[in-house]
Amino acid sequence: MLPRFIDKVTVDSAGTVDESELPSALPYGLTPRDFFRTVEDLHVLIHEVNTLLHKEHYRRLEELLDPAGFSGLISRTVAERLSKAAKLLAVNQYHNGYPDLLVDGQYPKNSVARGEGGLEVKASRKPSSWQSHGPRAGWFCAVQFELDDDPNKAVVDREPTRVRAVMLAELTEADWSWQPAGPGKIRSGTATIIASGRAKLRAGAVWVDPLYRPTHDKLQTRAIKDAKKPPKPRRSRKAVS
Repeated sequence: MLPRFIDKVTVDSAGTVDESELPSALPYGLTPRDFFRTVEDLHVLIHEVNTLLHKEHYRRLEELLDPAGFSGLISRTVAERLSKAAKLLAVNQYHNGYPDLLVDGQYPKNSVARGEGGLEVKASRKPSSWQSHGPRAGWFCAVQFELDDDPNKAVVDREPTRVRAVMLAELTEADWSWQPAGPGKIRSGTATIIASGRAKLRAGAVWVDPLYRPTHDKLQTRAIKDAKKPPKPRRSRKAVS
């Protein structure tokens, strides 16, 4: 009996949002269909890798990688696929460089630690609280996915990982909060997208799983409501590389 987690996920094209419904035009010649195809390709990749891993008696990909590593795999895969869909974009070859996708040819060897323009991709299981190393202005793509790690289920009975929504928006630094690292901490500070940024991303959804659409709409309504509340005082931040 094959494990449940290698079932192939069917991606519903009905989740593709019409461009006329978006609050602004998509950048770099991208279309909602490009993102739908990207979601399809991502599910095929996870299915095929987990099928091979199971055949060779390894644990599933979601267990082999730590949470950050798995999210990184998804964001990198999305960036690679979008670089092929948009002729104007290329994957940033700098390790952990920003953004993930650069305007092709803007920097030598398409490599820069911190560049201007382009598109940053974030993948997360969380429906909010998306984070970065620093508050940054520019185009962001948030890929929300669902990973079944229910400890009360045997691994073979867990559902395959699936994307629930892909959102795109141009954010400003005001759409982030900043939490500096505590004294003596090794890690850097953390920037988190606040309600105004969440509202922009939810409004800019380019593909949403139809089964997830009611939840997505509720989260969008909540983000819009929260964005109207008086903002909390922002903590000052040091320059971020």
